[in-house]
Parts: sequence; structure tokens; C-alpha cells
Amino acid sequence: TLPTLLLTDTDHDADWSVRNSNVNFTIYDETNSIGRFTINGAGTANVPMHLSVGNSLSVTGNVTASSHTSTISLP
Repeated sequence: TLPTLLLTDTDHDADWSVRNSNVNFTIYDETNSIGRFTINGAGTANVPMHLSVGNSLSVTGNVTASSHTSTISLP
């Protein structure tokens, strides 16, 4: 089964759903047919496109980057 809560906007274009997809919690873009945010059963969060953080980002553990477009300063 795929328990799904549909969030349908009847007078605009963007429609969303919240899904329990085989132990994954997913916020799904129904309009563009893509998962935008997923938390798997182990607790790992995945954002497949761009993640914008408005103020600060704290990371405990290692940071891995495959590419960057600006200078990163570390203490």
C-alpha cells in the first residue's frame, strides 16, 4: 500500500502529497511528479534538488561536497 494525503489546490497549479512510501516519509510534488523531500527509515533526510538555508546551517559530523561555486571558510 501507499498511504497518501493529497493536498490539491483546485484554483492554482501546484498540487502536493504527503506519502508513507515503503518506510520513507515523502513530500511529493504531484504537479511535476517528483519527490521533493524524503526521510528514510534510518532517519536520513534527502533533498534531491536545491536546499536554501535562510540563516545558518549546523552540521555534526563530516561534510562531503561534490562541487562548489564559492569559497568555504572553516575554523
